Amino acid sequence: MEENTSNEFNDNQVNSNERENWLIKQSGWNQKEFEEKILAQQNKFAGLLSRENAVELLARLLFSNQNDIENENSSFYSINEIIENKFEKKINLVARVWKIYAPKTFERNGTNKGCVCNVEIRDGKTNANLVLWDNFVDLIVKGKISRNSLLKIQGVQLKTKSQIPLELHVTYSSKIQTITLQDASKLYNQFIEPPINDKPINAIVDLVDGMLDVDVHGRLLSVGKLSTFQRPSANQKQTVGMVCNGLISDGQKAIRLVCWDENAKILSTSIVGSTAKVEGGYLKKDPRTNSLELHLSWKGIIIVNNTDIESVQKSIRQTNYPKIKINQIKEGNIYNLEAKILDLTGLKMILKCSNCGTRMIEGTGTCPECSSNELKALLILKGMVEDDTGAINITFFDKQALEILGLSQLKIDPQTALDLKREYLTGTSINCIVAARKNPTDAVIEITAKQVIKQEVKKEY
Repeated sequence: MEENTSNEFNDNQVNSNERENWLIKQSGWNQKEFEEKILAQQNKFAGLLSRENAVELLARLLFSNQNDIENENSSFYSINEIIENKFEKKINLVARVWKIYAPKTFERNGTNKGCVCNVEIRDGKTNANLVLWDNFVDLIVKGKISRNSLLKIQGVQLKTKSQIPLELHVTYSSKIQTITLQDASKLYNQFIEPPINDKPINAIVDLVDGMLDVDVHGRLLSVGKLSTFQRPSANQKQTVGMVCNGLISDGQKAIRLVCWDENAKILSTSIVGSTAKVEGGYLKKDPRTNSLELHLSWKGIIIVNNTDIESVQKSIRQTNYPKIKINQIKEGNIYNLEAKILDLTGLKMILKCSNCGTRMIEGTGTCPECSSNELKALLILKGMVEDDTGAINITFFDKQALEILGLSQLKIDPQTALDLKREYLTGTSINCIVAARKNPTDAVIEITAKQVIKQEVKKEY
């Protein structure tokens, strides 16, 4: 690798030792002074700041004033001008966000984690790829920029001069911020307003199987746990994949949301009631339940706003699903059901393969289907509920099962726990969000509890 002599601190190009040597050279510090400054930065964060992050912070502090002045005094160019001139220096431009792809995390030197996100930007009719690294990815994850945001982009570097569309990379001295059209016009002699991506927001009620590149805006009604699995790759080596399920509603209808990999991580840390933008999803049916699902891969992004949701959480579950009577329940739909527990017929803990979902026999360490040895425990509570129109079989999994039983965790034999609770719970009223499906064995409609909204408590117990 050639020596990095530029005043750019691009950590996707150098390893940690080269990065430190570069900073010492640029700053004029000796090794002792450098170590003292690293320690001082780590002490500010009570020892929670890694050495690599301390180096990054020092670089930002050292060059922030210099770069602010340089960026403010530099000219702004159109993407076509950048293509024609193939600039060696840092580049400034104004462009609109056209499409955002899912972030991706990776390891540097086998230990330190990094993050990268590709963003398609446009000005006029020309597009380019803006590559965000590490802290700049927070602009996407935290929803500070999204599709159609107008960006003032300063201090980015042209990665490959012969590549079309252009690939522009942020560096440690780059600045990215949203800007108004009025302020953007002052940066150019002849400013042409970047086009708006007028791709419509899809109503959930209009979604059908097979649709691609779908945008949905709504609120998260539920958020599941993050699960991992082994995914074969092109070179025959298995990689770890991630998946997380949730429910999203646009006020008219709700749909199951299935996020994969980095989008799964974002969803799993989100709060019920948050507003969410799903951009670039696709529709497919769950082969087990025949219900429609909205999936989100690396080709799209979920942007979640976790603020100002306290009042929403109190009513979101009740208002976004139709209330239903048992005799009106149909396969493939999600409902708000009020009923009484007629009976609780079984409580058990089973083991499933974390990779493929195959049910495992206790004591066996390897899945017979995919050879994975990663297992997860699943608590299942079965019963029957009734209202004035009829009765139906219901299943509660994990968290919902514990909520019905009034337990924070299961510390005794499942059957013993059920025997202790059955009499008390029989006849009590519950209000749940439920999903309906046909039992694959006998084709009878049954329901699964997705959320427990309210449960009657007997004072005499």
